[in-house]
Amino acid sequence: MPDRKQQEGMGFLGWLFMLALLALLGLGVLRLFPLYVEYFSVKTSLEGLAKQSELHEMSHAEIRNILLRRLDINEVDRVSKENIDIAKTRNTLTVAVDYEVRTPFLGNIDLVVHFNRAIEVPAR
Repeated sequence: MPDRKQQEGMGFLGWLFMLALLALLGLGVLRLFPLYVEYFSVKTSLEGLAKQSELHEMSHAEIRNILLRRLDINEVDRVSKENIDIAKTRNTLTVAVDYEVRTPFLGNIDLVVHFNRAIEVPAR
């Protein structure tokens, strides 16, 4: 018959350690959630831009300004014109948004997230 002392549950320190891990995980989720919500706004803005008519006839500056206006409407603050890359060929137009966000996590520890989204619009 096994000794009853060996089959006891988790002790106070074990529960304290588990609660600390859950608190860190929760803090990480709370810090990262707004960044991903903003990323989905960037994604939606790019998809809306792809549906814009006469996009191939516009200059790079016009496309960039339209996208920046869409991002401003969606309250995206972390994307600037330097993060937008536009490439035109005869058959396609590629618009890419590549940016990195650093958010404080705990003390002097930061969370860094890198987002990269691109769309290709075929010529009509």
